Amino acid sequence: MEKAQYQKMLKGKCLNYDSLAEEEMEIGFEKLSSRSGWPTLKAITDDKAVFVHSSYDPIREAQQWAEPISPKQGDVYFVFGYGLGYHVAELLKKVPDNCKLIIVEICHELILNAYESSNAIDLLHRKNVSILAGKRHMELEVFLGEVVGFNHLEKIQFLDYKPAVRLFQDDYDKLKTKITNAVSNLIVEMNTILYFSEKWLHNLFANLPQIVISPGIATLYGEFPETPAIIVSAGPSLNNNIHLLKDAKGNSVIICVGTALKPMIQAGIEPDLIISVDGGKPNYRHFQNIPAMDVPLVFDLTIYPEIPKTYSGPKLVGGCHENLVSWIEKTLMEKKGLYQMGPSVACVAFDLARKLGCNPIILMGQDLAYTDNQAHAKGTAFDHRTIENFRGREIIEVDGVFGTKVLTDRVMATFIRWFEIKINESRETHRVIDATEGGAKIPGTEIMPLSQVIREFCTGEVKADIKIARLIREYAPPEKDRLAEIKENIESLKLQLSRLEKEAGKGISASRKLLEFYEKRLSDYRAVNKLLRELDRTDRRIAELKESTELFTLMFQKSIIKMKHNLKSVKETEDTENGKGKRIALCSIELYEGINEAAGKAGKMVSGALVELENLLRQGE
Repeated sequence: MEKAQYQKMLKGKCLNYDSLAEEEMEIGFEKLSSRSGWPTLKAITDDKAVFVHSSYDPIREAQQWAEPISPKQGDVYFVFGYGLGYHVAELLKKVPDNCKLIIVEICHELILNAYESSNAIDLLHRKNVSILAGKRHMELEVFLGEVVGFNHLEKIQFLDYKPAVRLFQDDYDKLKTKITNAVSNLIVEMNTILYFSEKWLHNLFANLPQIVISPGIATLYGEFPETPAIIVSAGPSLNNNIHLLKDAKGNSVIICVGTALKPMIQAGIEPDLIISVDGGKPNYRHFQNIPAMDVPLVFDLTIYPEIPKTYSGPKLVGGCHENLVSWIEKTLMEKKGLYQMGPSVACVAFDLARKLGCNPIILMGQDLAYTDNQAHAKGTAFDHRTIENFRGREIIEVDGVFGTKVLTDRVMATFIRWFEIKINESRETHRVIDATEGGAKIPGTEIMPLSQVIREFCTGEVKADIKIARLIREYAPPEKDRLAEIKENIESLKLQLSRLEKEAGKGISASRKLLEFYEKRLSDYRAVNKLLRELDRTDRRIAELKESTELFTLMFQKSIIKMKHNLKSVKETEDTENGKGKRIALCSIELYEGINEAAGKAGKMVSGALVELENLLRQGE
């Protein structure tokens, strides 16, 4: 294969292809002929030369490496060390098509220059093979989510090709740790989504009246180009420099996370925007017993409903769940605005600042560490929390902004990593400055005292509060005719959910009859086939109810994931056809019962929202 054609195909397989040319290697390689005639590879360092593959018979060596591996359906293998790929070729002979293989090779030159190797060319044509090359891997979580998939994370296994791995042992060990941490983070994220899915949807429909009458955060997107934004978070160091923010007011866009609102009020400083996204009740504590304010609150579609309901100032709404934002905008016939989900509200605020067009973006109160053993700034609802309250998270040391080590935990370490990735994404367009003056170092930020930041960047008149107030005033909430149309759209959803609940009920009934056949060992294959056809029709009718199934997909995921796990165990277990049929029928019952229950709960949520919309219509009369 021509080198240009090979590298073009490689680019579609390799996560960080574009950065490979920037990396330098300390080891040279020499390709030789083995005694069996097959090419082999010698690695040459300053003090020694070692063979990466056998100098006698690399094929036989590869077969011996792959022999003890017993792949199962759906397995995911990370193979560390590639060389000339003989061992990978042998492994590919054994793995089923639904297994995934990720080749990891620190020496990127071996991958870039493998265009003469039939092993490497075969890899590029395999749909179930991906490649990680080199040492720089910024987007591991994105890569794992897209290539491995949430449902297969727990199937990941590591395989070392030791002759290649020991050449870069430290680099491979570090990469394994990164991959392990990324997998853990994704599993936590998936479980969080599944755990909170019902709560988020409940909050969405409880918030519907406020969502309908509030302008979308998209109103502000692009309105503050090249304007400095200061994101005020609630880390312990906030108390040391919060007083300086008075000098930035009017000369920047000050975005305050909800947790930091009370310290801001106590300091006599009004931000330009407050942002709050958490759907849990503890989030409400940040808004209790605060004075009436004219500062706009940016609230998420799925926020704890009492917050937008009781906040007396102006409000803007947006969302980080793409399917929910899409449904809201379609149903309300109006753009509201999507922003990126992050592990903390400060992460969302960072993306909001990017979407406003702000530059530079300045972080303060973003310790992401237990500065002076404290978890939050004084004056917050959580100022009583210390490091002792979080011992269960595994306390670790990381680099601090002053060059010493500081204490953080595994959860906050994921926040640091999130910022590192997003800052790297924006490095060509956004300058990010850490003016926290304490806490953990966030890679990619410039470290600068807040006083210097204000002197250098907050020099022009911005008056963001006045501009934002004007844009909010220009928004026209839906009038009676559009409210009636919105109500009709939601009534249509309620009807779909009712049909979905009914179809799932039919699926339960047919699956129970199927189970009865298998339990009684009846051999009426015509009756069994009739039930299977009935279940196929039920599945098609459920798929046709697209709006309800897409909107409430998170509520159904628990049942779907559990069913897939149970079906997998059925396939892997040696059993009679009758025994397998029985357990497949049980899986079907479980799935349809989950959908039936979720559709019923969702219908009640929608009914509550319709009552509130009716009240809005009456108010407009």
